[in-house]
Amino acid sequence: KNGVAQTNNLQAKLDIGSIAAVGTANLVNNALDMHLTAVLSSKFSQSVGGNGIGGFMKTALANNQGELAIPVLVTGTMQNPKFMPDVQQMTQMKLKGMIPSSANPGGAVGGLLGGLLGKSAAQAQNQNQQAQQQAPSPQQNAVQQVLGLFGGKKKQQNPPK
Repeated sequence: KNGVAQTNNLQAKLDIGSIAAVGTANLVNNALDMHLTAVLSSKFSQSVGGNGIGGFMKTALANNQGELAIPVLVTGTMQNPKFMPDVQQMTQMKLKGMIPSSANPGGAVGGLLGGLLGKSAAQAQNQNQQAQQQAPSPQQNAVQQVLGLFGGKKKQQNPPK
């Protein structure tokens, strides 16, 4: 509309995984405002793993099938696109336990598994919440893992006396 292409469900299948995109591309001034989620196959994810940054990314962003989900912001222009990790989306995925899979890069693994097992979304969410309550401070772990990817450290807060 008016030279602006908009999508909320663009998906592409690649040899190394799949990509889901949401956002706009202005064909008049070539501006980009997109949110992408790349889900790399488990085979490819293993090849970039190890003790380096790829290994840390697998720890923070791997789903239960061993696939690596990487949310990315794309801004700039079509001639000069800028790619940045979508840290906010990474944190939300970890906090909610909803890391996409290559079969549904725009969706959540928890919902997919619930559907496959014949469980309602509410049942899957309830089980997910119970698992999160048993784990020690998942919010703090997720934030620390994401910050660790980029060399940052979250400051420890001292409890009030």
